[in-house]
Amino acid sequence: MTAALEGDPGLRRRLPRLDPRLRRGLITTAVVFGLLLWVLAAGMGGPRGAAVASVLSVGVAVVALVGSGLKGWLLDASPTGDVAPHGHGVFLTDLADRATRTPRREAVTAVVLLGVTVAIAIATGLIGDKALLLLVMTIALLAIILTVRNRSLMFMFVLAASFSFIWYKKFTPILSESYAVAIYITTVDVVLLFAYMVWAAEGTLFQDLRRGLKNPVFMLPFVGIGVALLSSVNAVDQRLVWAEILRYGFMTALFVYCGIRIRRREHIWAVMLGWLLFLSVQVIVATSQYFTKGFLGIDQFKLKPDPMQPLSVQLVRPFGTQIHPDFLACIVGMICLMVACFALHVPKGRLMRYALLSCVPLSFVIAIASRARGPLVALVPAVAVVLFFAVRRHLLSMRVIIVAGLLGLIGAAAAAPQVTGLAKGMFGAKESNVMANWNGRWQINLMAFRMVRAHPFVGIGINSFEKQMKGYLYEENKFDFRPAHNLYILMTAENGILGIGMVVLIGSVYARYAYRLTLTKDPFYQSIGIGALGVLVYIAGEELNSFSLKEDIPMAMFWAIFGILVAASHMAKEDVPAMPTIHWFRPNSETLGSGGDDARQDVPVGVGS
Repeated sequence: MTAALEGDPGLRRRLPRLDPRLRRGLITTAVVFGLLLWVLAAGMGGPRGAAVASVLSVGVAVVALVGSGLKGWLLDASPTGDVAPHGHGVFLTDLADRATRTPRREAVTAVVLLGVTVAIAIATGLIGDKALLLLVMTIALLAIILTVRNRSLMFMFVLAASFSFIWYKKFTPILSESYAVAIYITTVDVVLLFAYMVWAAEGTLFQDLRRGLKNPVFMLPFVGIGVALLSSVNAVDQRLVWAEILRYGFMTALFVYCGIRIRRREHIWAVMLGWLLFLSVQVIVATSQYFTKGFLGIDQFKLKPDPMQPLSVQLVRPFGTQIHPDFLACIVGMICLMVACFALHVPKGRLMRYALLSCVPLSFVIAIASRARGPLVALVPAVAVVLFFAVRRHLLSMRVIIVAGLLGLIGAAAAAPQVTGLAKGMFGAKESNVMANWNGRWQINLMAFRMVRAHPFVGIGINSFEKQMKGYLYEENKFDFRPAHNLYILMTAENGILGIGMVVLIGSVYARYAYRLTLTKDPFYQSIGIGALGVLVYIAGEELNSFSLKEDIPMAMFWAIFGILVAASHMAKEDVPAMPTIHWFRPNSETLGSGGDDARQDVPVGVGS
């Protein structure tokens, strides 16, 4: 009993194993019982209940499969943990031992946990969507704070993954239908506040900020906020100005957090894995919307006529968990470029490399499925820039590019009728609404030019475009009362020459950081720089016919990438050590040991192993 209370790691190895036939029988029984409980969850909790049961069960299975790896990175034996290990109480230790002492008890525990999972799933059918989200987020964040010993690493992942579902908490009534409709905070903002609280709890927040903010690059968003405030002299509703200033404040906090808090290679890996989870959620939800016009019966994710494209003959388009198909395609393109380029430093022949590289075709598929013409066109020069730098830095061979191009041409030739029909449906003069859409956007952009002439230096007021459109109308236009569909024109109209000057300055500094990373000798940092350059080319082209960067998630993604660039540049100068070795599918006694000093030695190996 003493050995059990002390968590003897060899206890389970000394226990007798079940007969293989009995073990298979127990597994079969558990699977059948689980399926029956899922049917019960679907009947009493609806599709959402069944989905929650499935997600929880899959999550438990994943944790059980890679439990040793998770323990190595996040729990007591973390080789880079930022919270001191602590012991568990006698009661919890004894309970865990009694529940897992033999394989038979493990099976019973698994069945009990499965029943609890389904009971929770059934209960989700009785509460609202936002209440369910708030409950899950609160429990998850508290569980992370209480159990995870490597909180900085975990919150990097959580912050990146939190982009998947965005809910708003408004503090004012709806002020307009613009990009900042009220003074509000989002789920990403809440997670960011939790991340800062954890940072403060470590006792290094102010010390890190004093040291990190000496870099003048962190003054860029603060100067941008000052320029936005200058434009408020012409705004008709100051609440709209402060709604945008609040968003800028959170973007600044995100930029500073990523630029200073990221200090190890595994932090960047955690961000990439969080973005992969984001992509998985978008693919699942968008696919469901494409075939069923909705997702799990949740009203917020049902496809409805597009109010921002009244001329469109395609009334419904998948938008994932975002608010518009174009914004979905924009953010997916940004993430896919970063993740795919990050794969360039993973050694050839490893599954992780090809899994990450597959994000390139995924970005095109999402843009086509959502019929987002701007993001689809902008991906072409972005991918070209990425390929140029990847070949020039010897991270990708021309042979791979040629083979991939030939396979693409063969696939296009085999599906020529479908490809031709798709192209006509998106760009054809008769089959699509491309010309009517262009004319409508051009007219609304002309209004922006009138605003620039009227207020050339400070603009009409940040976030005030829609409120002042009536004074600059040319003629009746179905796109009236929507922002100008060109970020550069929109920023000039709202913030004047000073505003567009800040856009150019921020983009130039971003490009400088990205290009300098591509010149480093370490492929890890080269891949980040190449991806960031591809993102810059992508959004520079995409914003010619959109204002995606004025929306919450695309804007936050840009500042997060910028922060990663700054952090990676600092890490490259300091020559940060490689990541420790962790075996994900079996315990690693050499690395983990007993959680002492030996467990914190760095071994040069990557996550892709």
